[in-house]
Amino acid sequence: MNGTLVVTRHYIRNYGSALQAFATQQLLQQSGNTPIFLDYREVSADLEDTPAGYSAPRPGPRGWARGLAYHLYRQRDARLRGEVFEKFIVHRLQLTTRTYRTYNDLVEDGVLASQALAYCVGSDQVWNAEYNVDNRAYFLNFSPPESTRFSLSSSIGTRRFPSRIESSLVERLRTFSGISVRESDAADYLTGFGLNVLHHVDPTLGLSARDWRAFAAKPRVPGPYVLVYQLNASREMDLAARAVGRELGLPVHRIEYWKTFRGQGARKIMRPSVEEFVGLIDDAAFVITDSFHGCAFSASLARPFAAVLPPRYGSRISSLLTLLGLQHRRVESAQAAHDLVRSEPRLSVLDDVLERERVALREYVGRFSPPAERRVTIAR
Repeated sequence: MNGTLVVTRHYIRNYGSALQAFATQQLLQQSGNTPIFLDYREVSADLEDTPAGYSAPRPGPRGWARGLAYHLYRQRDARLRGEVFEKFIVHRLQLTTRTYRTYNDLVEDGVLASQALAYCVGSDQVWNAEYNVDNRAYFLNFSPPESTRFSLSSSIGTRRFPSRIESSLVERLRTFSGISVRESDAADYLTGFGLNVLHHVDPTLGLSARDWRAFAAKPRVPGPYVLVYQLNASREMDLAARAVGRELGLPVHRIEYWKTFRGQGARKIMRPSVEEFVGLIDDAAFVITDSFHGCAFSASLARPFAAVLPPRYGSRISSLLTLLGLQHRRVESAQAAHDLVRSEPRLSVLDDVLERERVALREYVGRFSPPAERRVTIAR
């Protein structure tokens, strides 16, 4: 396995997770690396294709009854959602033959740990200790002591590590040859411990619009339209979509994982392929989203958009908007979205900013490229 072993949360059932993994693979390949993704899925990943993965149980008899009803109502949709993303990662990513379920599985596989030239971890939520049951794999603890380890736009998701494990995680990062994070506040936080930390864009922004258009599939609906990609409950997003649709005189389409009661009057596009997801954004006249990657792809493809910060982990979007000089595209009401589309119906030119960030990211990745004589194809 004379290549770079990559650890990421590729198995999470959403478009952002799948696309950041694919973009990481492309960036590494473009730099001369031969990446293979460690198919590491914590046992909790089994919930990803069930309704339990999307609705926390509530206490008491009423909570149990509601949970059962939710399970019965969502079971098929959850399975179909899982199939979309499993198909993508199996066909698009270079995965290890074996799937690892626990950190001990990684440690016990001595062949896995001894044959890689380098170890990479990134990007989306890999260092979010609230998400991950066992963080050791995402800090590459299983790699040999003398290994080359680096992160690629890794995201903490929160403002700091939990205090109970903060010191141990920071000490582990001292063994890295390169530390790259996605959020500016994460860079400031880790730099405070004396670490040499670089702030980079998400891997999806490391690829050009031309790259993504070559990847995208033609949407099943004709454009133009107003596109909504919503991950959190928000009545205001519904109102904003209607207001923008009326202002532009365009229909509203929503990307949905399953049937919902939100977005009445909008066309629901159920579980598009990952490739079509990119195509839908590219063909949209305007995008409304509370998703980090919804914002990232809108910016990359130069589609005008309104960003609604989610109730948690909103710093990811704030950091991106600040970096791109698009803070004014954050809206908190339907009126603000309406005013935005009226005052700035097109996205300001971002080519120079994005190219600067892409160059910085490519140069960083290039630091960990193997010599030409050691560039090989990994056998899975």
